[in-house]
This record gives sequence, C-alpha cells and structure tokens, in this order.
Amino acid sequence: MGRRVFLSVLGTGFYNKCSYVDAQKQFKSVPTRFIQEATMEALGVEKWSERDAVYIFTTEKARQENWDKTSQVRSRYGAGEEPYIRLEQVLEEKHYAAKIEGVDIPDGLNTEEMWKVFEAMYNKLEDGDRLYIELTHGFRYLPMMILVLCQYASFMKKASICSLTYGNFEAIDRQANEAPLMDLSALTMLQGLTMGAAEFEKFGKMGSISDMFMQSASNKAERKLFQSLRSEATAMDESLATCRGLELQNGSHAVDLQKTLQQLQALGFSAPMGSLFSKMQSQLNGFGINGAQNLRAAIEWCIQYGMTQQGYTLCQESIITLLCEHFKDLNPFADKEDKKISNFRDYMSSIMAISRKDVEDESKWKGYLKQYVDLTRQLLNSDVIKKARGSYAPLSANRNQINHAGFIKPKSSKELCNNLNANAKNCLDAVCPLFATEITNDSDNEKPKLLLNLSNHPYSVWEEKQREAAIIYGPCVDMDFPKVRPEMSNEEFDKLIADYEQIILKYAADYIVTVHIMGEMTFCFRLISRLQAKGIQCIASCAERNVVEQGNERIKSVYNFTRFREYGA
Repeated sequence: MGRRVFLSVLGTGFYNKCSYVDAQKQFKSVPTRFIQEATMEALGVEKWSERDAVYIFTTEKARQENWDKTSQVRSRYGAGEEPYIRLEQVLEEKHYAAKIEGVDIPDGLNTEEMWKVFEAMYNKLEDGDRLYIELTHGFRYLPMMILVLCQYASFMKKASICSLTYGNFEAIDRQANEAPLMDLSALTMLQGLTMGAAEFEKFGKMGSISDMFMQSASNKAERKLFQSLRSEATAMDESLATCRGLELQNGSHAVDLQKTLQQLQALGFSAPMGSLFSKMQSQLNGFGINGAQNLRAAIEWCIQYGMTQQGYTLCQESIITLLCEHFKDLNPFADKEDKKISNFRDYMSSIMAISRKDVEDESKWKGYLKQYVDLTRQLLNSDVIKKARGSYAPLSANRNQINHAGFIKPKSSKELCNNLNANAKNCLDAVCPLFATEITNDSDNEKPKLLLNLSNHPYSVWEEKQREAAIIYGPCVDMDFPKVRPEMSNEEFDKLIADYEQIILKYAADYIVTVHIMGEMTFCFRLISRLQAKGIQCIASCAERNVVEQGNERIKSVYNFTRFREYGA
C-alpha cells in the first residue's frame, strides 16, 4: 500500500487562534492558528509512520510570515509585535514520525511560474500515494491546481485522493471560537464522475463511471445497488468488447442494468448523479427481451462508440444467427444433434457469401451448396436473403481487412467505419423485422418468451452448452435466490413465497414465463407447486457429476450440464 501524504499550501495572513470542528461536532481540534495543525489532528497523523509524508508548500513570503521557526514574533497589521509561533515549530513539537517538509514554490504570477508550482508539487509524489489534501490558503488558483494535479497523479502515478478538506474560518462561531472543518470529498467524486461520464460519452464504457458511484453510497442498501450496477456495467462492457453474441442476444445484462438504474433514480440522488443515471438508461433503451433487437442495439452501440472490429464481427455473425433461426425448419442437419447448429451456420454462411456471378452458375457450387442443391436454390430465391446478401458481402470483406490488419489490399480506417454503418443498417433492416412478433403480437399464444433464473448461479457463469439450451425459453433474467433461514417462522416463510410468486406473476402478465428454479428444497417445492397451479412451467438443470482426484486424498466434483428437465406437475 502506498504512502499517506498530506498536502497543503501555507498562506501569508496573520492567523488568529480557534478550534476547528467537523460537521457532526464529533471532532474538535486544539486551539490553533493553523488549519494544517487542526486537519492533521483530525486525520490522525500522529499515528502515521516514518514512510509517510507531510508537504507544506510555501511562497517566499509565506515561509517568512508563517513557516520559519527562527522568528518568534510578528506584527499584527502594522501594530506592535506580539508572540507568534510559526507552523514549522508547531509541527516539530508534535514529534510526528512522518517526514515533514516545507517546500518552496514561486508566487505563480505568470504561466511559467504556475508550471513551476505544478512541477514542485508533482515531484514530491510517488507511485501509489494516498493523498490527504487541505485547500484553505494560498492564491485562489492554487486549490484548483492541486485538484488538477491530483487527478493527473492518479493517472501517472496511480495516486488516490483519500481526503479533501477546507477550514472555513469566515463562518466562525465567535462565542465558542469554533470554525467549521469542511469535508469537500464530494468535489473529487464529482470530478471523477465527470471523467467517467466523458469516457462513457466517448467510448460507451460504463464500468469506470460505475466505479465512481460507489463513493456516494451512504448506507447498505445504496451500496448493494451500486455494487450491482458496477457488476452489471462491467459485464456489459466485457460482452461488447469480446463479442459475446449469446449474452447480448439474451439481453440480461442490459435488462438488469435498466432495472438497477430505475431503482437508483427512485432514491432521489443529487442532480448530477440523477442526470447520469438517466443518460445511461437512455443509452440502453434499445435493449429488451427481443433477441433480434438486442443484437441490433449491440451493433449500433459498437458503431456509435467506434468499436469497429466488434461491430463487424457482431453484425456478420448476428445475421447468420438470425437467418438460421428464421429458416430453422429447413435445417438439413436436424438429425445430427451434435452438429445441427454448427453445420447449418456453415451452410448459411456459404449461402450469404456466394458471389453474384456464381449464383447463376450452379457448376461453381461446392460443398453443402451442391449437396443440398434444391434447398440452396430455395434460400437464394427468398426475399430476405436477396435483400441482405448485397450488403453482407462487404461486411465479410471488411471484417477480413481488419482481422488481417490491413496488410492485404488495405483500406483506410475511415472507409471501414463508414462501410460498417451503411452495410450493417441494410442487413439489419432486412433481417430484424422477421422477429418483430417477439414484441408486437398481443395474443397469449404469441407473447414473447422469458426465462427467469431463480438460483444461486447467475446466467453470466453458465457454461456455453447451458446457455445454448436455454435459448428456447427466451431471454434470461436473473432473480436473487432468497436466504431461507432455518429459524424462519411459518408466517415469514409463507410471506417470502407469496412475495416471489407475485414478482413472477407480474412477468407472466406480459411474457410466456419459464422459471429455472434450484435451491433450498422446501422453498422450491412450495413455490413450484403454486406456480404450476397458475400454469407456469418450472425447470431444473440436469448435470453429470464427475469426480476428479486432486491428491492428498482430496477430490473435486465437476458438474457438466446435460439438459433442462421440467418439474413434474
């Protein structure tokens, strides 16, 4: 862990003694002329070690008037001299273990001197320092410079701001001779949020801004929501960055993010944070429970935020996925359980990739195209494939350009970005409307499907095989499995089950719900019975248990997902 470092600029004024108190009046300093002494007392610098440091920055005049211990008197505004112990001696008499140093800085009266001030401060910092900043005195630009300096140091030296304070002597209680010691940590949080918001606005990254939100949590409930937000935002960022098509098609990360943001907005945070919540949520509006629309929203996200390589990969693979879904009843590999998906994808890719001149010349058809010649003709003559093929070919060529780093027949980055925008739109316009019934049909038989995962294993940690098997149940939304305490009364247990039943029934009003439920057995049995009575399907994961010996008579159980099985009615 890095050093603890106290930073403060010393002023030139003739300071009167007073005590400084925090907002809750839980701390009261010794009477002192110097806010630095009071703040260091509040921070517990007496417990710091010899590896920690205190840097007091002084101009020539500040050193003479308020630092140099060789002088013991001072004139008060032209009056006679009186005893006046300078800060250097005050701190020396504390016998702190931490190193204390007065650091000379110029007055900063021009740009050149301001840079010298910045350099003098920055050069005192080391990698990983934890900064405790006091902002009361010095020229008015200096507190701003220190804030900018610390933000710069957080990038260059991985420093962190642990405390930011201001001694408000102007608000002194004359009768008690007490002045407020103000905590300005909210400024650092706002500065961090501003940078996180800029990163989100420019690059579409939500993880950084979510990290900054954690600092504003004032209770356990808020902290839990912010932890959820950070986890969901990071998962969303990673899904986009690594082109996790199934996760993006499922939409669970985006849906969970929207739900958490709604809960946070309902708590009534300050305007800056509330506006950021709203901004994040508006950017997620394209995602929902429609798998095709989720893929489209993910591709549009990549285009908007300059994730060109991910955009090409997601667009090309999404088009193939959606076409396979649309034509699944024509799948010639349906009897090959282990390869029916991969083989059909390869076949559909060949359909989309065949050149225009070869479409009419069947002698050029090879592989699956020739093996299933009648189906090939049927697919090539379908309206949707005709509409999509023209824009799909450039997607494929440009994706290869990127994957081969532009060493073969290179194109400019601008051309690649522009082509993605145009061709992706054309392909998605052709294919996505085929799946509009997922969200537009009102009849009970055509409601969209939704899988509720009520277990201790969130969808994000499911193995690929389990996710593929879950597609038939629709997008997946995680539900927290409750803690069923052994000492829970029957009344409490009944209420818990009823609460979960109501949550699930709300989903069932709009979706064809399947509940994946696994956990504490009495809870599962009671809830499953009630849900099945309402016509809601409940399923469990079936897995093979393999025992792996790890030596020293230890064994490890490895579970490999096999299938989903419905609970018996």
